[in-house]
Amino acid sequence: MDYQISTKGYETKPNDPQWKSMKWERVSSDTPTLISYLQSGHTYRANLDSVSNSGKKRFISSQVILLDIEKKTDNPPVLKDFIEFSKIKPSFYYESFSSKEGNRYRLGYILDKPVTDIHEYKAMTKAIIDYTGVLTEGMVDPKSYDPRQNFCGTNKGVEWTCRAYRKSDIRKIAEKFIEEDTEKIIDEKPVHKLTFEEYDLMCDFTATDGTFEAWIRDNSTGLPFASETPPTDLDETYFYYDNYITLVRKLVNGSYYHLCDDGKYRNNTFHDGEHRRKKIITNCSLLHQIYPSCSLKELLVLTCQMFLLFFSNDKEDKIGRPFIWKTVINEWYEPMNAKTPYTIKKRFKFKLYDDEGKRIHWKKQSMIHYSELCLSMYDFSIPIEENLKALNEYLSTTKDDFRFSLSLIESYLDKENLFWFSDKEKPIKTLKRMVKSGVARKECLDFLLSNKDYIGRKQFYEYKKRLTE
Repeated sequence: MDYQISTKGYETKPNDPQWKSMKWERVSSDTPTLISYLQSGHTYRANLDSVSNSGKKRFISSQVILLDIEKKTDNPPVLKDFIEFSKIKPSFYYESFSSKEGNRYRLGYILDKPVTDIHEYKAMTKAIIDYTGVLTEGMVDPKSYDPRQNFCGTNKGVEWTCRAYRKSDIRKIAEKFIEEDTEKIIDEKPVHKLTFEEYDLMCDFTATDGTFEAWIRDNSTGLPFASETPPTDLDETYFYYDNYITLVRKLVNGSYYHLCDDGKYRNNTFHDGEHRRKKIITNCSLLHQIYPSCSLKELLVLTCQMFLLFFSNDKEDKIGRPFIWKTVINEWYEPMNAKTPYTIKKRFKFKLYDDEGKRIHWKKQSMIHYSELCLSMYDFSIPIEENLKALNEYLSTTKDDFRFSLSLIESYLDKENLFWFSDKEKPIKTLKRMVKSGVARKECLDFLLSNKDYIGRKQFYEYKKRLTE
């Protein structure tokens, strides 16, 4: 069988940096070799046209139907009970990294011939779930229906039952699902296309009845496109906006990161009045990420709402409804994975206050942060130029849109090569910087004694004891 496997195995579930740096290779092997890879912690996916870790990938073939069983809407049986009561036993099975007492597991069904159509793969997946007699679609991770999904291996061992199934037999069971999927595909596209083509091809911003806008209004998704509460954001992509309508407006105005083929996010900015199609494509992707479980129709409605609310249709270059439809379809099947940027202003857009109750400006917050970063990483044993290189190499691995310059680092140093960030800085803070940056004890003690009257009694004796021991 042909498939792709990660070049490296893992002892625990790969974290985000490991996912981004994961490398793949094409493999043609027998079942025991595949099982050996999985129980060594390698990550599996079907045979695709690209071995890159990002970007669009076209499904070529798969000889394994792999199901990821975990609690979604229904409670699945534990692995032991599934093996006992299922009508169709898997070819191999294993518990995932995070499984406890068999509550999360993966089932592999090996076919004698590869599946080459992604819709047929989805239908056969549904057929196997239905035929087991103990599973429902709510017990299976929805990503299992897409063979382009990555499936982690395990550190708990893989059981091989020495079973395999004829593709023709599974396909017979899947016929009703194939018909359902075909009907859905045939119905869904023309319904929306009919709506596009029933009236004028371009959006009419003046009419209210019998228009594309009326269809969008009548087919509201219920998802809060412009609510006061932003959606939950675990990776802090959107955390700095006060409300959701502000977020959407910022997104439509064009600043975002795009995931490139080398696994790195690179900043792209499109401004009002230019690149409208690229902005629509990008923000359709962002809406899809905000609502990853939305249906195709809901994504279409959200994207159209965004278009109607924030974009005008230029007389010289009109954007037709078919373009919107194509954009949504492409995003649905091949997500682009765009993200909003992590700029300095957004990085420090928090309400922080000083001792006098005055709000600290975001520029001041960033200055303090990067000063502390420079102090913690600065190495006095090497030249400033090498420190500059090391600091910027570190920043290149983070989201922060910031770079140190030679003049900036020199401004942090006084004539004696000590960090001194402000004439208004309290002596105790300067002393802490001196101690942290490895200045000689004698110099620190001299500074402490010379500023005795400006340092609190408790801190004075604490540092005096520390520097004289």
